[in-house]
Amino acid sequence: MKNSYSGFEVGNSGATAGYLAPIGSEVALQIAADFTQFAFAFDDTFCDETPIGKQPIALAAVTAKMLQQLEGPEHPIDESDNWCMALYDMWHRWNKQVRPVLTERWVQGCRTWFFVEILRA
Repeated sequence: MKNSYSGFEVGNSGATAGYLAPIGSEVALQIAADFTQFAFAFDDTFCDETPIGKQPIALAAVTAKMLQQLEGPEHPIDESDNWCMALYDMWHRWNKQVRPVLTERWVQGCRTWFFVEILRA
């Protein structure tokens, strides 16, 4: 039986992470690798290959919660939501490595990506 993570076995997310942080520290590269895995998992779970990927209102509800976590990262908004907790964790690790303006650019990039996925639904 194929599990939901079998696509990660053939992907090259490590190379993608290297493109995101080509001259970064080991910590930055790890965060980039974690975000790359998050992005692939998000796409597989909520976008192209699933029914929710064809329902813009449902997808907007999912991404709104994730954006709420990114835009108000002081505390986890839902500790039972693995997606929000992953973003909470990555935000805090990233924010320790860079200037605040770069954290805001990352959040803006996530916001844009989520909106594009909603438009594609």
